[in-house]
Amino acid sequence: MTEKPYKPTTDDKQAKNTIYTPMPHRYGYLIRVNHPEIQPYYEAFKESIGEPKHFPISRDERIAFEYLVLCGHYPIRLKRA
Repeated sequence: MTEKPYKPTTDDKQAKNTIYTPMPHRYGYLIRVNHPEIQPYYEAFKESIGEPKHFPISRDERIAFEYLVLCGHYPIRLKRA
């Protein structure tokens, strides 16, 4: 049986191993970019926009990345709790 890709929902905010930041986040971000399921996609996104790995991205770029995650653009395989 093939497992379907994880599509994050707002119900997952209380999950134990969630990809979401604790609310309220001081900058308004929703996704934990250091989560093991998210980090490879975050690094790939930074590379695709030409940002060095050791530099932070802008707020607009971060929001664009989070939009891609929330729309299911990346095949996140995290099981829901």
